[in-house]
Amino acid sequence: MPLPYTAIMTLRSRVPAPSLLVTATFTLAVLILTGCSTPAPETPETPDGTAESSAPAEEDGGLSLPPQTIGSDTDCSLFSNDEIGALWGVPITDNDATQVIETGGLGGKLYNCDYNETDSGLGLTVDLEYREYDSVDGAIQYMTDIRNGSSFEGTIYYELDEVPGLGDEAFFSIDPDLSGAEAAVLLLYTRTDNLMLLLSATNLEGVKPEYRDLLVETYKLKF
Repeated sequence: MPLPYTAIMTLRSRVPAPSLLVTATFTLAVLILTGCSTPAPETPETPDGTAESSAPAEEDGGLSLPPQTIGSDTDCSLFSNDEIGALWGVPITDNDATQVIETGGLGGKLYNCDYNETDSGLGLTVDLEYREYDSVDGAIQYMTDIRNGSSFEGTIYYELDEVPGLGDEAFFSIDPDLSGAEAAVLLLYTRTDNLMLLLSATNLEGVKPEYRDLLVETYKLKF
């Protein structure tokens, strides 16, 4: 049964300390940045002196995404259980999905789809968080916020590991204090047009070396 977005966030809290600090730290950094964002740049003018507005994104961003309706259950049909299971080499026996909600401030839709090896919280979970913005500018701004939130007042919350050639931009966010079996989650941020897709792999037994390539290959299945 699809779960509300807050319930999925609660499910993620099953990761014990110190691994919980990974997700909490990212959230804190983004919240700090949101309160300190710099004003948007002025809209450039065309040669005739009129304002040049950014072109709106296509209805589905040109990405053939399943249509989503705010307030309704998420349609997670873009990736099937069989596709995820075959790529990751584990059976996918359970799914969690959120209701579609509005993105905060930048205009768009936010929704999640989880693909779980078990329904107990153990084993592998591949989580796909979609931020489908009304414009390309919204997606660019969110990615910029994540980049800028990696540190604040001399404190490094996470390091960025760029992935050239993946979408319009992509990077892993890495907790510098955790690695391998010490880390329970690996995060890959991607942007293609107006879509920001956060792919993550969670395993309480620790992140395996192959998870990095598998997250990239998961993205490539559809984009």
